Amino acid sequence: MQKSQGIIVDTSKHIDYSIVNPSKLPYDLQFDVCQRCHLQGTAVLHANKDFEDFKPGMYLNDFIDIYLPKYKGDNGFIMASHVERLKESNCFKNSEMTCISCHNPHKSVKSLSANYFDKKCMDCHKTCDDDKNLSDCASCHMPNSSSLDIPHVSITDHKISIPKDENDFEDSISKRDFLGLFSINNNNPTSLSKAMAYLKRYESFESRSIYLDSALFYLESSGFDNSFPYYIQYYYLQEDYFGLINFYLTVDSSTYDSFSNDILSLAFSRIADAYSRNGMVEEAIRLFDKSITLSPLIIDYQLKLVALYVNIKSYDDAKKLLDNLLSLNSFRKEVYLNMGYLNILQEDYTNAETNLDIAINLDPDYIMAYENLVLLNIKKNNLFLARKNLDFILRIDPNNVKAKLMLKQLN
Repeated sequence: MQKSQGIIVDTSKHIDYSIVNPSKLPYDLQFDVCQRCHLQGTAVLHANKDFEDFKPGMYLNDFIDIYLPKYKGDNGFIMASHVERLKESNCFKNSEMTCISCHNPHKSVKSLSANYFDKKCMDCHKTCDDDKNLSDCASCHMPNSSSLDIPHVSITDHKISIPKDENDFEDSISKRDFLGLFSINNNNPTSLSKAMAYLKRYESFESRSIYLDSALFYLESSGFDNSFPYYIQYYYLQEDYFGLINFYLTVDSSTYDSFSNDILSLAFSRIADAYSRNGMVEEAIRLFDKSITLSPLIIDYQLKLVALYVNIKSYDDAKKLLDNLLSLNSFRKEVYLNMGYLNILQEDYTNAETNLDIAINLDPDYIMAYENLVLLNIKKNNLFLARKNLDFILRIDPNNVKAKLMLKQLN
Protein backbone atom coordinates (compact mmCIF):
# COMPACT_ATOMS: atom_id res chain seq x y z
CA MET A 1 0.00 0.00 0.00
CA GLN A 2 2.81 2.42 0.90
CA LYS A 3 4.68 1.87 -2.35
CA SER A 4 1.51 2.28 -4.40
CA GLN A 5 1.16 5.70 -2.72
CA GLY A 6 4.72 6.65 -3.59
CA ILE A 7 6.03 6.19 -0.05
CA ILE A 8 9.54 4.71 -0.07
CA VAL A 9 10.96 3.34 3.17
CA ASP A 10 14.69 3.44 3.89
CA THR A 11 15.09 -0.15 5.11
CA SER A 12 18.54 0.59 6.55
CA LYS A 13 16.82 2.74 9.19
CA HIS A 14 13.19 1.62 9.34
CA ILE A 15 11.02 -1.46 8.90
CA ASP A 16 9.16 -1.67 5.59
CA TYR A 17 5.81 -3.03 6.77
CA SER A 18 4.77 -3.86 3.20
CA ILE A 19 7.26 -6.76 3.32
CA VAL A 20 7.39 -9.37 6.07
CA ASN A 21 11.00 -9.73 7.18
CA PRO A 22 11.27 -12.82 9.40
CA SER A 23 14.18 -11.33 11.36
CA LYS A 24 11.89 -8.51 12.50
CA LEU A 25 9.16 -10.85 13.70
CA PRO A 26 8.76 -12.05 17.28
CA TYR A 27 10.58 -15.24 18.17
CA ASP A 28 7.61 -17.62 17.77
CA LEU A 29 6.40 -16.10 14.49
CA GLN A 30 9.86 -16.54 12.99
CA PHE A 31 9.56 -20.26 13.62
CA ASP A 32 6.12 -20.36 12.05
CA VAL A 33 7.50 -18.97 8.77
CA CYS A 34 10.12 -21.72 8.57
CA GLN A 35 8.07 -24.61 9.84
CA ARG A 36 5.29 -24.03 7.33
CA CYS A 37 7.53 -26.00 4.95
CA HIS A 38 10.24 -27.51 7.15
CA LEU A 39 7.90 -29.27 9.55
CA GLN A 40 5.88 -32.05 8.00
CA GLY A 41 3.78 -34.82 9.43
CA THR A 42 0.07 -35.54 9.69
CA ALA A 43 -1.44 -32.14 8.90
CA VAL A 44 -4.92 -31.27 10.20
CA LEU A 45 -6.57 -28.09 8.97
CA HIS A 46 -8.71 -26.04 11.30
CA ALA A 47 -12.38 -25.58 10.41
CA ASN A 48 -12.97 -23.44 7.32
CA LYS A 49 -9.24 -22.98 6.74
CA ASP A 50 -7.14 -23.81 3.69
CA PHE A 51 -3.47 -24.69 3.31
CA GLU A 52 -2.87 -21.43 1.43
CA ASP A 53 -4.47 -19.19 4.08
CA PHE A 54 -1.34 -18.89 6.24
CA LYS A 55 0.90 -15.92 5.47
CA PRO A 56 4.22 -14.95 7.13
CA GLY A 57 3.53 -12.97 10.27
CA MET A 58 0.50 -15.08 11.19
CA TYR A 59 0.38 -17.84 13.82
CA LEU A 60 0.56 -21.19 12.05
CA ASN A 61 -1.50 -22.92 14.74
CA ASP A 62 -4.45 -20.67 13.86
CA PHE A 63 -4.68 -22.62 10.60
CA ILE A 64 -3.15 -26.05 10.94
CA ASP A 65 -1.95 -28.61 13.49
CA ILE A 66 0.93 -30.87 12.50
CA TYR A 67 1.23 -34.23 14.27
CA LEU A 68 4.05 -36.73 14.56
CA PRO A 69 4.07 -40.11 16.34
CA LYS A 70 6.19 -40.35 19.45
CA TYR A 71 7.75 -43.51 20.86
CA LYS A 72 9.40 -44.04 24.21
CA GLY A 73 13.16 -43.90 23.83
CA ASP A 74 12.97 -43.37 20.06
CA ASN A 75 15.49 -40.98 18.53
CA GLY A 76 14.26 -41.38 14.95
CA PHE A 77 12.89 -38.55 12.82
CA ILE A 78 11.37 -37.89 9.42
CA MET A 79 12.86 -35.95 6.52
CA ALA A 80 11.18 -32.59 7.13
CA SER A 81 11.31 -32.37 10.91
CA HIS A 82 14.01 -29.74 11.31
CA VAL A 83 12.00 -27.52 13.66
CA GLU A 84 10.72 -30.37 15.79
CA ARG A 85 14.23 -31.77 16.25
CA LEU A 86 15.73 -28.35 16.98
CA LYS A 87 13.15 -27.78 19.72
CA GLU A 88 14.37 -30.98 21.43
CA SER A 89 17.87 -29.50 21.74
CA ASN A 90 19.22 -28.01 24.94
CA CYS A 91 20.68 -25.25 22.78
CA PHE A 92 17.14 -24.25 21.88
CA LYS A 93 15.66 -24.75 25.34
CA ASN A 94 18.31 -22.57 27.00
CA SER A 95 18.37 -19.70 24.52
CA GLU A 96 16.22 -17.75 22.11
CA MET A 97 17.70 -19.24 18.97
CA THR A 98 15.63 -19.61 15.81
CA CYS A 99 16.35 -21.05 12.38
CA ILE A 100 17.94 -17.82 11.19
CA SER A 101 20.30 -17.82 14.17
CA CYS A 102 22.36 -20.23 12.06
CA HIS A 103 20.85 -20.15 8.57
CA ASN A 104 20.97 -17.32 6.08
CA PRO A 105 17.83 -17.94 4.02
CA HIS A 106 19.43 -16.20 1.03
CA LYS A 107 22.41 -18.56 0.87
CA SER A 108 22.52 -22.28 0.27
CA VAL A 109 24.08 -24.36 3.04
CA LYS A 110 26.25 -26.01 0.39
CA SER A 111 27.80 -22.66 -0.46
CA LEU A 112 29.01 -22.12 3.12
CA SER A 113 32.08 -23.63 4.73
CA ALA A 114 32.06 -25.61 7.97
CA ASN A 115 33.82 -22.64 9.59
CA TYR A 116 30.71 -20.53 9.04
CA PHE A 117 28.64 -22.85 11.24
CA ASP A 118 31.51 -23.40 13.70
CA LYS A 119 31.46 -19.67 14.37
CA LYS A 120 27.71 -19.86 15.06
CA CYS A 121 28.41 -22.54 17.67
CA MET A 122 31.32 -20.65 19.20
CA ASP A 123 29.18 -17.56 19.65
CA CYS A 124 27.64 -19.43 22.60
CA HIS A 125 30.05 -22.29 23.31
CA LYS A 126 33.64 -21.28 24.03
CA THR A 127 34.89 -24.80 24.73
CA CYS A 128 34.26 -28.37 23.69
CA ASP A 129 34.83 -31.50 25.77
CA ASP A 130 36.58 -33.06 22.78
CA ASP A 131 39.86 -31.14 22.84
CA LYS A 132 41.12 -33.05 19.81
CA ASN A 133 38.35 -31.82 17.52
CA LEU A 134 37.49 -28.14 17.67
CA SER A 135 36.32 -27.78 14.07
CA ASP A 136 33.26 -28.88 12.09
CA CYS A 137 31.08 -28.99 15.21
CA ALA A 138 28.01 -30.13 13.26
CA SER A 139 29.66 -33.37 12.11
CA CYS A 140 29.71 -34.51 15.73
CA HIS A 141 26.77 -32.75 17.35
CA MET A 142 24.40 -32.70 14.32
CA PRO A 143 25.46 -35.81 12.39
CA ASN A 144 24.01 -36.89 9.08
CA SER A 145 21.39 -39.56 9.71
CA SER A 146 18.80 -41.52 7.79
CA SER A 147 15.12 -40.53 8.00
CA LEU A 148 12.23 -42.78 8.97
CA ASP A 149 9.98 -41.85 6.05
CA ILE A 150 12.38 -41.78 3.06
CA PRO A 151 14.88 -44.64 2.66
CA HIS A 152 18.41 -44.32 1.29
CA VAL A 153 18.82 -40.62 2.09
CA SER A 154 21.04 -38.90 4.61
CA ILE A 155 20.16 -35.56 6.18
CA THR A 156 21.48 -33.36 8.97
CA ASP A 157 19.81 -34.13 12.28
CA HIS A 158 18.79 -30.76 13.74
CA LYS A 159 18.70 -32.05 17.30
CA ILE A 160 21.94 -30.55 18.63
CA SER A 161 23.25 -33.01 21.19
CA ILE A 162 26.21 -34.74 22.72
CA PRO A 163 26.65 -37.97 20.74
CA LYS A 164 25.70 -41.17 22.49
CA ASP A 165 27.03 -44.66 22.07
CA GLU A 166 25.57 -46.19 18.89
CA ASN A 167 24.40 -49.29 20.76
CA ASP A 168 22.28 -47.15 23.09
CA PHE A 169 20.42 -45.84 20.08
CA GLU A 170 19.84 -49.30 18.64
CA ASP A 171 18.53 -50.60 21.99
CA SER A 172 16.05 -47.75 22.27
CA ILE A 173 14.72 -48.35 18.77
CA SER A 174 14.11 -52.04 19.46
CA LYS A 175 11.91 -51.24 22.49
CA ARG A 176 9.59 -48.67 20.98
CA ASP A 177 6.45 -48.09 23.02
CA PHE A 178 3.94 -45.91 21.19
CA LEU A 179 3.15 -42.80 23.23
CA GLY A 180 0.69 -41.19 20.82
CA LEU A 181 0.43 -38.53 18.14
CA PHE A 182 1.58 -35.11 19.30
CA SER A 183 1.03 -31.75 17.66
CA ILE A 184 4.44 -30.20 17.19
CA ASN A 185 3.25 -26.65 16.50
CA ASN A 186 0.28 -26.43 18.90
CA ASN A 187 0.47 -27.25 22.59
CA ASN A 188 -3.31 -27.23 23.01
CA PRO A 189 -5.01 -28.88 20.03
CA THR A 190 -8.71 -29.65 20.32
CA SER A 191 -10.03 -33.17 20.83
CA LEU A 192 -11.50 -33.03 17.32
CA SER A 193 -8.12 -32.09 15.86
CA LYS A 194 -6.56 -35.08 17.62
CA ALA A 195 -9.31 -37.39 16.34
CA MET A 196 -8.79 -36.14 12.78
CA ALA A 197 -5.04 -36.69 13.12
CA TYR A 198 -5.47 -40.32 14.18
CA LEU A 199 -7.96 -40.97 11.37
CA LYS A 200 -5.68 -39.40 8.78
CA ARG A 201 -2.65 -41.22 10.12
CA TYR A 202 -4.50 -44.54 9.82
CA GLU A 203 -5.78 -43.84 6.33
CA SER A 204 -2.64 -42.28 4.83
CA PHE A 205 0.34 -43.81 6.64
CA GLU A 206 -0.14 -46.82 8.94
CA SER A 207 -3.25 -48.99 9.32
CA ARG A 208 -2.79 -49.64 13.02
CA SER A 209 -5.88 -50.38 15.10
CA ILE A 210 -4.59 -48.21 17.95
CA TYR A 211 -5.08 -45.16 15.72
CA LEU A 212 -8.77 -45.92 15.23
CA ASP A 213 -9.22 -46.64 18.93
CA SER A 214 -7.64 -43.29 19.76
CA ALA A 215 -9.71 -41.52 17.11
CA LEU A 216 -12.94 -42.82 18.63
CA PHE A 217 -11.83 -41.74 22.11
CA TYR A 218 -11.26 -38.16 20.95
CA LEU A 219 -14.40 -38.12 18.78
CA GLU A 220 -16.45 -38.98 21.84
CA SER A 221 -14.82 -36.02 23.59
CA SER A 222 -15.80 -33.66 20.77
CA GLY A 223 -19.07 -31.91 20.12
CA PHE A 224 -21.33 -34.11 17.99
CA ASP A 225 -22.31 -31.27 15.65
CA ASN A 226 -18.64 -30.73 14.71
CA SER A 227 -17.74 -34.36 14.14
CA PHE A 228 -20.35 -35.90 11.80
CA PRO A 229 -18.05 -36.51 8.77
CA TYR A 230 -15.29 -37.85 11.01
CA TYR A 231 -17.57 -40.43 12.61
CA ILE A 232 -18.42 -41.45 9.04
CA GLN A 233 -14.70 -41.74 8.28
CA TYR A 234 -14.17 -43.79 11.45
CA TYR A 235 -16.89 -46.33 10.61
CA TYR A 236 -15.73 -46.46 6.98
CA LEU A 237 -12.12 -47.19 7.93
CA GLN A 238 -13.36 -49.82 10.38
CA GLU A 239 -15.31 -51.35 7.46
CA ASP A 240 -18.33 -51.30 9.76
CA TYR A 241 -20.83 -50.41 7.05
CA PHE A 242 -23.95 -51.29 9.07
CA GLY A 243 -22.66 -49.13 11.90
CA LEU A 244 -22.00 -46.32 9.44
CA ILE A 245 -25.55 -46.47 8.04
CA ASN A 246 -27.09 -46.61 11.51
CA PHE A 247 -25.04 -43.60 12.58
CA TYR A 248 -25.97 -41.65 9.44
CA LEU A 249 -29.67 -42.26 10.08
CA THR A 250 -29.36 -40.55 13.48
CA VAL A 251 -27.80 -37.37 12.07
CA ASP A 252 -29.86 -34.21 11.80
CA SER A 253 -29.35 -32.74 8.32
CA SER A 254 -29.04 -29.26 9.84
CA THR A 255 -25.52 -30.21 10.98
CA TYR A 256 -24.40 -30.35 7.34
CA ASP A 257 -24.29 -26.55 7.22
CA SER A 258 -21.17 -26.58 9.42
CA PHE A 259 -19.01 -28.24 6.77
CA SER A 260 -17.55 -27.31 3.41
CA ASN A 261 -18.67 -28.99 0.19
CA ASP A 262 -15.47 -30.99 -0.16
CA ILE A 263 -15.79 -32.48 3.34
CA LEU A 264 -19.48 -33.27 2.86
CA SER A 265 -19.01 -34.79 -0.60
CA LEU A 266 -16.40 -37.22 0.73
CA ALA A 267 -18.71 -38.17 3.61
CA PHE A 268 -21.69 -38.76 1.30
CA SER A 269 -19.54 -40.82 -1.06
CA ARG A 270 -18.55 -43.07 1.85
CA ILE A 271 -22.16 -43.36 3.04
CA ALA A 272 -23.22 -44.23 -0.52
CA ASP A 273 -20.53 -46.90 -0.67
CA ALA A 274 -21.84 -48.40 2.59
CA TYR A 275 -25.40 -48.55 1.17
CA SER A 276 -24.09 -50.08 -2.05
CA ARG A 277 -22.18 -52.80 -0.18
CA ASN A 278 -25.37 -53.69 1.65
CA GLY A 279 -27.46 -53.96 -1.53
CA MET A 280 -29.47 -50.75 -1.01
CA VAL A 281 -28.88 -49.50 -4.53
CA GLU A 282 -31.44 -46.71 -4.88
CA GLU A 283 -30.23 -44.91 -1.75
CA ALA A 284 -26.62 -45.47 -2.80
CA ILE A 285 -27.28 -43.82 -6.19
CA ARG A 286 -29.05 -40.89 -4.51
CA LEU A 287 -26.13 -40.31 -2.15
CA PHE A 288 -23.51 -40.67 -4.89
CA ASP A 289 -25.45 -38.07 -6.89
CA LYS A 290 -25.44 -35.80 -3.85
CA SER A 291 -21.69 -36.24 -3.46
CA ILE A 292 -21.08 -35.48 -7.15
CA THR A 293 -23.30 -32.39 -7.02
CA LEU A 294 -21.26 -31.03 -4.12
CA SER A 295 -17.90 -31.74 -5.81
CA PRO A 296 -18.51 -32.15 -9.56
CA LEU A 297 -14.79 -32.12 -10.41
CA ILE A 298 -13.80 -35.03 -8.14
CA ILE A 299 -13.54 -37.89 -10.62
CA ASP A 300 -13.26 -40.68 -8.05
CA TYR A 301 -16.82 -40.17 -6.80
CA GLN A 302 -18.18 -40.50 -10.31
CA LEU A 303 -16.09 -43.61 -10.95
CA LYS A 304 -17.68 -45.25 -7.89
CA LEU A 305 -21.11 -44.51 -9.31
CA VAL A 306 -20.01 -45.90 -12.69
CA ALA A 307 -19.01 -49.15 -10.96
CA LEU A 308 -22.41 -49.31 -9.28
CA TYR A 309 -24.25 -48.74 -12.56
CA VAL A 310 -22.19 -51.48 -14.21
CA ASN A 311 -22.97 -53.90 -11.36
CA ILE A 312 -26.72 -53.37 -11.79
CA LYS A 313 -26.32 -53.49 -15.61
CA SER A 314 -27.45 -49.90 -16.08
CA TYR A 315 -25.00 -49.52 -18.94
CA ASP A 316 -26.50 -46.39 -20.50
CA ASP A 317 -26.16 -44.49 -17.22
CA ALA A 318 -22.58 -45.73 -16.85
CA LYS A 319 -21.73 -44.65 -20.39
CA LYS A 320 -23.21 -41.20 -19.82
CA LEU A 321 -21.07 -40.70 -16.71
CA LEU A 322 -17.92 -41.94 -18.41
CA ASP A 323 -18.45 -39.57 -21.36
CA ASN A 324 -18.75 -36.73 -18.87
CA LEU A 325 -15.54 -37.83 -17.15
CA LEU A 326 -13.66 -37.81 -20.45
CA SER A 327 -14.72 -34.21 -20.96
CA LEU A 328 -13.46 -33.35 -17.45
CA ASN A 329 -10.11 -35.11 -17.74
CA SER A 330 -8.96 -37.05 -20.78
CA PHE A 331 -5.77 -38.23 -19.03
CA ARG A 332 -7.19 -40.39 -16.26
CA LYS A 333 -6.34 -44.03 -16.94
CA GLU A 334 -9.23 -45.22 -14.73
CA VAL A 335 -11.77 -43.62 -17.08
CA TYR A 336 -10.44 -45.56 -20.09
CA LEU A 337 -10.22 -48.74 -17.99
CA ASN A 338 -13.89 -48.50 -17.07
CA MET A 339 -14.87 -47.51 -20.60
CA GLY A 340 -13.01 -50.53 -21.96
CA TYR A 341 -14.66 -52.87 -19.48
CA LEU A 342 -18.09 -51.46 -20.35
CA ASN A 343 -17.30 -52.00 -24.04
CA ILE A 344 -16.48 -55.66 -23.31
CA LEU A 345 -19.78 -56.16 -21.49
CA GLN A 346 -21.60 -54.64 -24.47
CA GLU A 347 -19.54 -56.79 -26.88
CA ASP A 348 -18.06 -53.70 -28.53
CA TYR A 349 -14.64 -55.31 -28.79
CA THR A 350 -13.04 -52.81 -31.17
CA ASN A 351 -13.64 -49.83 -28.86
CA ALA A 352 -12.75 -51.97 -25.85
CA GLU A 353 -9.28 -52.60 -27.27
CA THR A 354 -8.86 -48.93 -28.18
CA ASN A 355 -9.77 -47.69 -24.69
CA LEU A 356 -7.64 -50.28 -22.88
CA ASP A 357 -4.66 -49.45 -25.09
CA ILE A 358 -5.07 -45.78 -24.17
CA ALA A 359 -5.11 -46.72 -20.47
CA ILE A 360 -1.85 -48.66 -20.92
CA ASN A 361 -0.26 -45.80 -22.85
CA LEU A 362 -1.06 -43.57 -19.88
CA ASP A 363 0.43 -46.14 -17.49
CA PRO A 364 2.49 -48.95 -19.07
CA ASP A 365 2.40 -50.89 -15.77
CA TYR A 366 -1.38 -50.72 -15.34
CA ILE A 367 -2.14 -54.33 -14.35
CA MET A 368 -5.93 -53.89 -14.29
CA ALA A 369 -5.87 -52.78 -17.94
CA TYR A 370 -3.89 -55.89 -18.90
CA GLU A 371 -6.39 -58.02 -16.96
CA ASN A 372 -9.21 -56.54 -19.00
CA LEU A 373 -7.25 -57.21 -22.19
CA VAL A 374 -6.96 -60.84 -21.08
CA LEU A 375 -10.75 -60.95 -20.62
CA LEU A 376 -11.25 -59.25 -24.00
CA ASN A 377 -9.06 -61.74 -25.85
CA ILE A 378 -10.70 -64.70 -24.14
CA LYS A 379 -14.05 -63.31 -25.27
CA LYS A 380 -12.62 -63.08 -28.82
CA ASN A 381 -11.19 -66.61 -28.46
CA ASN A 382 -7.68 -65.26 -29.08
CA LEU A 383 -5.87 -67.30 -26.44
CA PHE A 384 -2.45 -66.40 -27.85
CA LEU A 385 -2.96 -62.69 -27.02
CA ALA A 386 -4.59 -63.60 -23.71
CA ARG A 387 -1.44 -65.51 -22.70
CA LYS A 388 0.74 -62.67 -23.98
CA ASN A 389 -1.06 -60.16 -21.77
CA LEU A 390 -0.75 -62.50 -18.79
CA ASP A 391 3.00 -62.60 -19.47
CA PHE A 392 3.02 -58.78 -19.38
CA ILE A 393 1.32 -58.87 -15.97
CA LEU A 394 3.91 -61.30 -14.62
CA ARG A 395 6.75 -59.11 -15.88
CA ILE A 396 5.29 -56.24 -13.86
CA ASP A 397 4.39 -58.40 -10.87
CA PRO A 398 6.16 -61.79 -10.92
CA ASN A 399 4.20 -62.93 -7.85
CA ASN A 400 0.74 -62.17 -9.24
CA VAL A 401 -1.21 -65.26 -8.14
CA LYS A 402 -4.26 -64.52 -10.29
CA ALA A 403 -2.16 -64.22 -13.48
CA LYS A 404 -0.24 -67.42 -12.70
CA LEU A 405 -3.46 -69.36 -12.17
CA MET A 406 -5.07 -68.07 -15.40
CA LEU A 407 -1.92 -68.76 -17.42
CA LYS A 408 -1.87 -72.33 -16.09
CA GLN A 409 -5.51 -72.80 -17.05
CA LEU A 410 -4.95 -71.42 -20.57
CA ASN A 411 -1.93 -73.63 -21.14
